[in-house]
Amino acid sequence: MKNISKLTIRKFVDRIEKCDIDLYADYVKMFMDELKIETAIIVGHSLGGAVAQSLSFRYPEKSEKMLLIDSAPIEGLKTPEEYYPILEMILEMYKGNKTLLKQALSGIMPENKDEKFLDELTNEALLMKEECFTGNARALEKINYIELAKNYKNKVLFIVGKKDLLIYLRR
Repeated sequence: MKNISKLTIRKFVDRIEKCDIDLYADYVKMFMDELKIETAIIVGHSLGGAVAQSLSFRYPEKSEKMLLIDSAPIEGLKTPEEYYPILEMILEMYKGNKTLLKQALSGIMPENKDEKFLDELTNEALLMKEECFTGNARALEKINYIELAKNYKNKVLFIVGKKDLLIYLRR
């Protein structure tokens, strides 16, 4: 049985220097190096899928295999410019309003029955640096790993589901 280490970007997003996918991947690599993890099965969901791709394609020696769950696309994800003012309004609406934010998160996870998980997710979302709310969307616009991926020789499993409303609606 191998050890499992879990990093969750949302738990660190209040302390990051800037919103940048490759920087996030570098943080994961530093974490692995610090724990002397030579190689691992890299798993990423949504924006974390972009981080998993960056790590695996830029540091293939660290990635034994990769599992991408409703991942950001390999060529990045362009948010239409006209959406950004709406995102800013949404941020203002949810900022500091735990009840409203919890209702919104519940709406994108309609089958979730775990109140404790929803509370934890809501509390962590309230910690996010404001600039990351739109900054992560901007960061996803800048990536394109198609060329780097050509050199990746390990296995990749993609899981895509219709129940991830945030990702499914954007495709």
